[in-house]
Amino acid sequence: MLSPLRNRAGRRLREPFGKAGLTVAVIALVFALGGVALAKGLFSKAQEKKIAQIAKKYAGTDGAPGAKGDPGSKGDPGAKGDTGAQGAPGAPGAPGSPWVVDSVLPPEAMETGDWAVAGKYSAVGPVMAPISFTIPLSEADAEAISEKVIVGGEPTFPNVHFLKVGEDETTDCPGTLGEPKAAPGKICVYSAALSGYFGGEEFIHIFSAKEAAVAAGFAEADFGVDTSGAVIFGFREASEGSVLGTGTWAVTAP
Repeated sequence: MLSPLRNRAGRRLREPFGKAGLTVAVIALVFALGGVALAKGLFSKAQEKKIAQIAKKYAGTDGAPGAKGDPGSKGDPGAKGDTGAQGAPGAPGAPGSPWVVDSVLPPEAMETGDWAVAGKYSAVGPVMAPISFTIPLSEADAEAISEKVIVGGEPTFPNVHFLKVGEDETTDCPGTLGEPKAAPGKICVYSAALSGYFGGEEFIHIFSAKEAAVAAGFAEADFGVDTSGAVIFGFREASEGSVLGTGTWAVTAP
């Protein structure tokens, strides 16, 4: 029979933790289930190793991800950022065509164009061919070109000129049919072909649109232009027949 002293020694050999073994196991299980850290210095190296083994044995695996939470409330607006540096100037754009200051024909600038009218008519009446200015005249310039002067009791219009076929290069109209020109403050209409007009070329006139309407009513009208153009106006020679008229024109701002 073994003595009590040798019996206790034997139990210690069989139980590495002695009487504290159960306590150590419980502590290890608590750490495994609770997921808390093991405080250093509270146990011997052998006890810490045993606790780690037991904790590893009983530790659970990660659970499945939880359901997506509701979106949070909108945050407050952030503070206004600093003003950025000024960018480099862009390349200059190409000028439009035609481009003019204030959208009117500049002083002493000239513009030119063509005109034509043709048709067969069954009654005596007015024949009209429109002239359209690509660049409008100012109202003051249109009035100046349309100026009426009384000479010997008769009205004249010294700035409005209609040139017959073959007539060109006058003082006020120093151009040709192929290269129409007009002195400053003048309008010059050059003829390439004319036929079928009542009374001949001397009865072909230049009116503004308003005055052309007056003349069409067989009332007296004043020669001239408006800001956007003019009307070449004449009458057919007979009650029935064809009319033909073609040519060029030039107008120069005062």
